[in-house]
Amino acid sequence: MNASTILEGLTQPGQMLAFCDDTDISGAPVEWLAPDLRILCAVVMPSEHYAVAAAEMKERLESLGQTEFHATEIVNPKTSSTWKAVPVEKRLEAFGFLRDQLGHDLLP
Repeated sequence: MNASTILEGLTQPGQMLAFCDDTDISGAPVEWLAPDLRILCAVVMPSEHYAVAAAEMKERLESLGQTEFHATEIVNPKTSSTWKAVPVEKRLEAFGFLRDQLGHDLLP
């Protein structure tokens, strides 16, 4: 099974999807962060919401001239990052957009 087949399956109705991220900097500490920092994060959503969110995120990325939302690059883009050319106001709007996507199913 290839990656595109897996991604296509994420939009099939009736599923609960969990996207996880595990960041561990214990082997390469960052001076201005707590040592041995490990961040575990997950986003859970129904597949029906993912189908809508994925399309909206793709459209927003295209409008910003970007290929992915990556928080570190949006907040503090390195010189080589394509996010560097995006005005701060647009980067803040991108975070608001992501917040709205993640909170969609939690709102009344």
